[in-house]
Formats: sequence, structure tokens, C-alpha cells
Amino acid sequence: MKSKSIINHVPLLVALAIFNIGRAASAEGKTSQVQITSLSSQVAALEEKVTISKVDMDALKTIDPNFAKNYLVTSLSLVFSAPNLLRIDGHSSVFGDAVLIQRGSVQFYELSRVHLTRTSNLQDSPSRLQSLLEYCGLIIPSQLQYLDARFVRQEALDGRTCSVFDLRYVGHPDASHYRVWIDSETHCTLKRDWYDAGNRLKAVFLYSNAVQTPQGFWLPQRIVVQTPAGKTAAISTVSAYHVPESVNQEIFELPSSSLKPKG
Repeated sequence: MKSKSIINHVPLLVALAIFNIGRAASAEGKTSQVQITSLSSQVAALEEKVTISKVDMDALKTIDPNFAKNYLVTSLSLVFSAPNLLRIDGHSSVFGDAVLIQRGSVQFYELSRVHLTRTSNLQDSPSRLQSLLEYCGLIIPSQLQYLDARFVRQEALDGRTCSVFDLRYVGHPDASHYRVWIDSETHCTLKRDWYDAGNRLKAVFLYSNAVQTPQGFWLPQRIVVQTPAGKTAAISTVSAYHVPESVNQEIFELPSSSLKPKG
């Protein structure tokens, strides 16, 4: 009878043990949560010159043919002004002079040689927006207006303590999305995984050689693009940067020829 009593209580004891372990794990998960706002970079203005130092066009096309076209530009200049003004100028032997101007959700681009201009309101297509995350590995507060961040875990990467987040576009849970590893000390993104709408890994971006600007935020100087198989598809390096006190706002004005934004 005594043995039977013990046996009958084993399932109950196991259930209680599992419950307590789960409760402890849940409490640990809550205390380990990191808010991405605490890791955002306070950038008021930024100017960068970027050189594409290596391009494997075949590897880039396996990532995405349209994405590969970005690397036909061998050098570009970037100007940013908070909260959401961005201008990128470059030159391509294929497309000629190229310019992209972004004012909030309105994006204008022009390719001179092929006489192509387009203005779009990307409010309903936020995955097409360009930001400092893609070009500089930085997350700034204004980006979090359209990015929903879910904390995954803390993890060491290249000897650095990182907070890992899944980033999805607000209102578009089934669009392409990212997983990012953010350095807990410098607040720079060290790694970004790019997934398509079907949750298939498209590319990996590695950010390194970060330097601290006089204004206090850190800025990666090298970006490596890899295929899911780990093949290097492109390398970009920052040849120069400047953090101005202010930026001439006229450079963000849309040409009158851009007319009314298209969707």
C-alpha cells in the first residue's frame, strides 16, 4: 500500500516540478527582457561617403536580382537629418547619376541615364523604406515608429554581448523582416539576418570596425553581405564621415518634376 501511494503521487510531484520550473523560467524571461529603445542611437545628423570595395554580382543575384542592382553603384554619399530625412547620391556606369530622397514615408528616386524618376508614398509598404539600419547598422528612435521589435535573447557574438531582436514592420507581420544582433555597449548592429515573407533567409549582413563619433554614438565602418550559404557577395567601407551640427534642408526637397507621389 505504501509503494502504491508513492507511485500514485509521482505524476502529481512531476506536474508540480514542471509548473515550478516553468514559473521560474517565465520570471527569468521577464527580468531578462531588453527594450530596444535603450539600444537606439541618438543621431541628429550624419554625412557618409561609402565605397563598394568588393562585388560578386552572381552571388548578389542569388540573394535578389533587384537587390543586386544596388551594387552597380561603386560609391555613394549619404546625408541624414533627424527625424526622417535621407538623401543618397551615387553614380553607376549602367544607370548614370542616381539619387534617392526620402522624406518620412515619401520616397523619390531618379536614374539619369535611363531617364527614370519615381515618387512613391510607402506608408503601406514600409519594407521598401531605406534607413540608417541598412546603410550604417544603426537603429534610431524614428525607425521604431514602423518597426515592431521582439526581444529574443542575449547572446555573445565575436566576443561582444549582444541583445537579439526580431524586427517586423508594424501592420505587416507577413512582410520581409530582420533578426538583428545589437552590441549592448556600442548600440551598433553587429549582424542582421534578412528574411523574406516566407521566413526564408535571404542574406546576412555583418557590421564591424565601429568608431565612436565626437557626438558619442558609434558608427560601423565596414559592412559585409553574405549569401545564406556564407559566401561573401559584397563589401562596403566608409571612406569618410562627418557629424554636422545641422544639415541644409534644401537638399531634401523633392524636384518639382516629381509631381504627385504614387503608391
